[in-house]
Amino acid sequence: MSGLKRTLSVWQAVGLSVALMAPSMAANINPQQTAAAAGRAVPLAFLLSAVGVLLVAYGFVRMCQYYQHAGSVYAFVGSTLGPRAGVVSGIGLLGTYTFYAVVTCSAAGNLGTAFLTQLGVWVNPPCGPAGLARRGAT
Repeated sequence: MSGLKRTLSVWQAVGLSVALMAPSMAANINPQQTAAAAGRAVPLAFLLSAVGVLLVAYGFVRMCQYYQHAGSVYAFVGSTLGPRAGVVSGIGLLGTYTFYAVVTCSAAGNLGTAFLTQLGVWVNPPCGPAGLARRGAT
């Protein structure tokens, strides 16, 4: 009987941790904006988005039945619609990953600023909750 073996490098483990954190972070950061836009219909908005996610997941399952590889969206699009569409979807996916990194860093900065302000370590941050309150913004 073989035991567990270390097969991931440190950076691969960090990448996997960030990838697994993404769904919970999205669920914890985005509801405030949804509540501002949808008001009392937030549960309906999340229900409709869950239906959309399930449809996309179903599409991935069906595609994996025909194309047995570990490709991503661009590989599936390239296989079904042609190489040009695959390149366009790959560029879109690269943009999504890039903007996700920017938004994640922004969220970490906001949380870090609020944490340091609450502790009294950073009394007057240039922006953020304390900086906006100092300027009289709501």
